[in-house]
Amino acid sequence: MRHLQTTILFFNARPVHCSRCHSSRYSKRRFRNADSRLKQGPSIRNQKWPIYNANGFTLIEIIIVIAVMAVLAGAMAPLVSNSIDRTREDVTKQRLITVFTAIVGPEDSQGSGFLADIGRLPSRSPNPLTELTNRFSSPVYSTGGHTGNVGMGWRGPYVTDGIDTSGRPIDGWGYPLDFGVVGYGQLRSAGRDHVMGDADDLVYPANALTIDNFRSTVNLSIQVLDNSATPPTYVQHGDSVRFYYAVDGAEQSALITSQPFSFILPHGIHAIVVTADPDGASSQPAVSSTLTIFCRGGSSLQQTIAVR
Repeated sequence: MRHLQTTILFFNARPVHCSRCHSSRYSKRRFRNADSRLKQGPSIRNQKWPIYNANGFTLIEIIIVIAVMAVLAGAMAPLVSNSIDRTREDVTKQRLITVFTAIVGPEDSQGSGFLADIGRLPSRSPNPLTELTNRFSSPVYSTGGHTGNVGMGWRGPYVTDGIDTSGRPIDGWGYPLDFGVVGYGQLRSAGRDHVMGDADDLVYPANALTIDNFRSTVNLSIQVLDNSATPPTYVQHGDSVRFYYAVDGAEQSALITSQPFSFILPHGIHAIVVTADPDGASSQPAVSSTLTIFCRGGSSLQQTIAVR
């Protein structure tokens, strides 16, 4: 505004004729007023006048931008959602394997896992898998006081990652895994739709297992050293075999007193006590031997035991 006033003053200064020199002059007073204002800023010729225009967008422009953003968001949302679901599926598949391994133990191990320690599969209602993270009433794992120093009892937690506040293993979507909903011995996730028992469920192993898949049939043949023979020889003989195994984490046993010495044992390490009379008479005292065997679920074990 200052420059505008200066311009008006400058160009409104009226020329007057000097009586002496007859030359055109500006009125001194008006010239001084204009000159004083010009000194306060740059010259009019060099002045850069601001260009005023409207800042911001019109309503139409804003509507167009919003519409474009909505179209892009709608196109990207399914892609992002599918990517997240695929990641959660991968997490769930790996977690199913981890939890199943915690139950039955790794393939290359002997006597580890919930099944070997407790002697059964998780079965506590309403969610059996909470037994992997909570001891409840099971005895604490111990080797002392057990035949052959075979350990048994709860030594969890068997799962430490991917569990909720209640101790239930969860899938990649945060929903609890279940055990034995459709097939006994099969872990199951409800999948993307969080509805158990439909087509998008994730399961491990692929085929549902039964309790027989976690038991082994043990057939023993006993040979006893007969010192009365010349030379002493081993003869197939035996009076009894006692099998030891875990039931709810506590030691139990079963006595077999006649051939064949056959018994079904759960997966894990078990103690066996063999008692035999070499010649079947009182001339030689009965001998006893304690040994341990490892049973892999679903297999049949044929073994010959020599007792001296």
